[in-house]
Order: sequence, then structure tokens, then C-alpha cells
Amino acid sequence: MAATVSTGPAKAATELTLVYPFPDFLIYTKLCKELAEKITSSVDGVTVKVLPFNSIGMFKQPSAISKGRVDMACTPAAFYARGLPENEAVSTSNTSPATVRANGGFAILDDLHQKHMNMKYLGWTESGGRFRIYTKDAPKFGDSGMPDFTGIKLRDNPIYGAFFRAMNATTHSMKSSEVYPALEKGVVNASAWATIGLKGLKWDKFLRHGIEPEFYQTDIGWIMNLDRWKSLDKATQDKIQAAVIEHENSARARLEGMAA
Repeated sequence: MAATVSTGPAKAATELTLVYPFPDFLIYTKLCKELAEKITSSVDGVTVKVLPFNSIGMFKQPSAISKGRVDMACTPAAFYARGLPENEAVSTSNTSPATVRANGGFAILDDLHQKHMNMKYLGWTESGGRFRIYTKDAPKFGDSGMPDFTGIKLRDNPIYGAFFRAMNATTHSMKSSEVYPALEKGVVNASAWATIGLKGLKWDKFLRHGIEPEFYQTDIGWIMNLDRWKSLDKATQDKIQAAVIEHENSARARLEGMAA
């Protein structure tokens, strides 16, 4: 007589949708997609579906996460700092995510995201890079040693706009995808960007000078709709969080090496 063994009901598969702000060829997007693949391969029953680039505009992505239109995003903290001003502390930080986790800073950021944005703040990946100001013409400096931005038309975005205006620069806010034609037409003749990626964007055709010292720090935050996060069981939450933390450390080491 054959025995029948019951294994219980199969666990339902969970698909999490993800959006990202930058073109596919940039290292920041490649690292986002690597983490998505890592979560898919290491967390039982979970698949991260990466939506096409520009399926949601870069500055609209945080709002889409908050409202539950999409489950997750990997995006800079400054892109939604108007809704959560404390995010500026991430962009301007000079320390590592590992240190911020250890000293309680991450818990504060996560609590603020949950309270004010209906988001779970999973992690701060792609740290370790810095920013420079790049110019078409050789930069001029005043007696104080500060750059003279007279006649400079700087492209900015929410990460560093206030910083540039404090140095009396004329600024033009635009997406990274709009910068190349703006440089081509002379709408702007300078821009800030990270220490990695200028050549990939082909901006180096126009921007031939870099101003040091470098400033701020790159960050790609992993945010998730809070209701979606709470719908996952504790074991799944723990595995996703562990994958993000591991990626924080490995991606930082990789970007520091590339920047050097």
C-alpha cells in the first residue's frame, strides 16, 4: 500500500516591480540591476521585475513608490528631499553606510521614510563616489581661491543646486538625459557629475576641465512601498534586507576602486 506524503501548500510567488532613474550603460544602473538579480536568486519565492528605463520619469519615481504604483526604486535621496528634507544628510555625508547603520542613523532614516513617505528605506547603495564640477573652458579663481562662476551656466539638479547658487552661479535645472543637447547648443557650459560616468554620457566632448576638491558623495537609496513591505513575511523581509546590506558594502568597495 503506497503512502501519501503531504508537503503543504506551495508558497505563492511574489513579484516586486523596480524602477531606476539613470540610463542602462551607467555603473549605477548596472549595480541596481545586479542587486535586483541577487534578490531574485537568493530570496525564495521573490522575483524582482525591473521595468524599462523611463517607464516613470526620474523625479516622479519616489512619489510612485509612496503611492504604491510601483513596489521599489533605486534612486538618489536628493530626488525626493523636498518631501523629506533630512535626505540631504545622505547626499552630503562623508561616512560609509556601514558606519551609519552601526551608529543608529539608518534607523532614523527608515523611521522618517515610514512616517512621512509611506516607504521602507532598505539601504544606501552605490556610495563611495564623489562629485566634481566640470567646465567647458578653463576655470578662473578669485583671490580667495574659490572658483569664479561669472559667465558660467551650470546645469544643476536637486542634489547640488543650492550649493551652486550659494557660489553665485547661474543654474539651469535639467535631467541628465537632457544635458548633452544642452551642452551642444550652449544652453549650459558646465555641469557637476560624479567622478565616474562622464565619458559614458559623452559629456567629455564638451567638458574638458574638472574642478577639485571633490564634494558630497554618491548614493542610490533602495526604497520600497511600505504597505508592500509589510505584506511580506518576516523571513522574506530579512533575506531582502540582508541582500541589500551585503550589496552596500560590495558596491562601495567597487566604486571607490573605480573612482581612484
